[in-house]
Amino acid sequence: MWQLKNVILCRQKPLWTQVPALDLDTQLSVSQSQCLDSNNRTQSVSFFTHIVSRVLALNKAPVLRDFCLTCHSRCDPLHLETWILTAIARDVQQLQLDICLDGLKDLRLVHVFFRNGDCVQRLLSGCPVLQDLKLCSDSRSGLIRFEIRVPTLFKNLVRLNLTLQKSNWHVLQALLRVSPKLEVLVIDKYPC
Repeated sequence: MWQLKNVILCRQKPLWTQVPALDLDTQLSVSQSQCLDSNNRTQSVSFFTHIVSRVLALNKAPVLRDFCLTCHSRCDPLHLETWILTAIARDVQQLQLDICLDGLKDLRLVHVFFRNGDCVQRLLSGCPVLQDLKLCSDSRSGLIRFEIRVPTLFKNLVRLNLTLQKSNWHVLQALLRVSPKLEVLVIDKYPC
């Protein structure tokens, strides 16, 4: 029986490595996460980090069509950047991130296309200590419909670098109204 199981596992391994869509999720239910002490949560995040890195390294699909990552514990920014850059290098067509960014101070969104303004709002709402923001967008980026619904969202923003088309100037106006600590403003002409 062991030999048959081993043959099946060996045969399946190449199949899963060809899957063009990856959905990796570490979300714990509230009851599970409350039962874990901080040491076990750290080990859980470390294990998840290892799994994501290995899955991306072993996936050999010609194009990574979908990459969905859900991680509600703090992920190491270096790992997160590596995973996203790996997905981009693999010509990812749809990137969906649901991650904890509450410690993120520097965010650069260049040639990122959002489905709608709500996606932009949700991403930026998850960055309460953001100090440095770079946005480069064209009319397809989703920023056209972006509205700032939380006035304290950019209370720590010190540096803002924008590259916008004419149709997106309302974004600059909105950001200036809610960025009391802004010291550096860089405005570039599109294209990025």
